[in-house]
Amino acid sequence: MPNDVGHAKGALLGKDVMEAIWEDMSFTQLPSWVSSVPCNWGTTKRGKLSADNWRVIITIHLTITLIWLWGHDNGHKKELLNNFIDLVCAVCIANMRVSSKDQVKAYNHHITRYLSGLRRLYLDQKVKPVHHAALHLGDLLELFGPIHS
Repeated sequence: MPNDVGHAKGALLGKDVMEAIWEDMSFTQLPSWVSSVPCNWGTTKRGKLSADNWRVIITIHLTITLIWLWGHDNGHKKELLNNFIDLVCAVCIANMRVSSKDQVKAYNHHITRYLSGLRRLYLDQKVKPVHHAALHLGDLLELFGPIHS
């Protein structure tokens, strides 16, 4: 497998992908209730981002650009994209202000598929406690409803 798509020690999002994301961000109009993200995220100049910044980057900006860049690929990048979309779906469901049994079922489906793909696609990565905790979020949504913080 090529080194530039995350298998060994190569960067998954190289300079060309980051530049495409930043360019797409400049053309993307966000609704007024969605906070904007610093245009230079991902650089050493920018520093750390908030959790809300990461949510917007993952659910909007990365999604737009990666679908455009990798959506027509039939190989490894398509697998990476499909895995990423499972994460996006799980994050979006977990962030909804309402929950139902169908949403819990969908969350569990996407997070399980994401973590299975993570282990298969990123051989050098280990499963972390946060991944295990994510498997239990569906149970918490079912027991207590959505988290409002």
